Amino acid sequence: MVTPSKKAVVGWVLVSYFMIAGGFTIAAVIVGIAGMEAEWAREAIFFVGALIGGLFAGRASPHKAVAEPAIAGVLFVPTLVAAFAIGLGWHFHVGPAEQTAFVSAIKMGGVSGLGGLVGGLLGRRSARGVPGASALRWWGIAMLIHLGCTLVIAVLVIAALPQVDDEGTGLIFLALGLASLLGGLVAQAAVTRRLLWTSGAGSFALSFLGLGVAIAHGEVSPSIFFGGLILGGITTLIGSFGAVLGWQLIARHGAPTAASDLPEAHLHS
Repeated sequence: MVTPSKKAVVGWVLVSYFMIAGGFTIAAVIVGIAGMEAEWAREAIFFVGALIGGLFAGRASPHKAVAEPAIAGVLFVPTLVAAFAIGLGWHFHVGPAEQTAFVSAIKMGGVSGLGGLVGGLLGRRSARGVPGASALRWWGIAMLIHLGCTLVIAVLVIAALPQVDDEGTGLIFLALGLASLLGGLVAQAAVTRRLLWTSGAGSFALSFLGLGVAIAHGEVSPSIFFGGLILGGITTLIGSFGAVLGWQLIARHGAPTAASDLPEAHLHS
């Protein structure tokens, strides 16, 4: 029988990190669609989004350690600050407007990190035993992971833009491909059951988000719908290849064997 460990595992800190980033990404899209101007409202949405990511991360972890989602929430703060610094072009001498925006980014990162931390603690405390690994349940978790990976890849792409001559659609599709590959790898590496297509199909979260944005702007059309399906299918193939890597390199080594599921036999003399 597999007993949940009380020790924090570095790999699950990273998984929790990506899930918190995924929750934040959903919140950012909601803020963008709603056009929220009140700072307190934006921060509340970011807090809830990161909290949802942390909550599912805490419940999905096979360990009892509360430190995994908590550390991930803390690590997410410098990610947002670094993303904003990259957007400023790493200028250390900025004007009053940039300084105000930078302070807002620090507050946003702090609120989001706190949300991920609180959500992770709640998720870990509310979990009962070893979490299940049904395909449908893991698809939802994989979608959060894929969204988080997309955010991280987007930050890296923004950092690389000043050194790239062509900033066309090719770079965008390359970023989507890398995010899908990483998302599939992380999602499959986090579960001890072989769920290659499920882990890869988490990339459909991007299509769902895109469709949600189109609906919010009243721009839904058959071409957008089928385009989202095609994009989701392509990224699923890429994500499934990443899942193969995640299974072969990481997950299969921690998968329970048939022998480990048998009850222990004790010999008495």
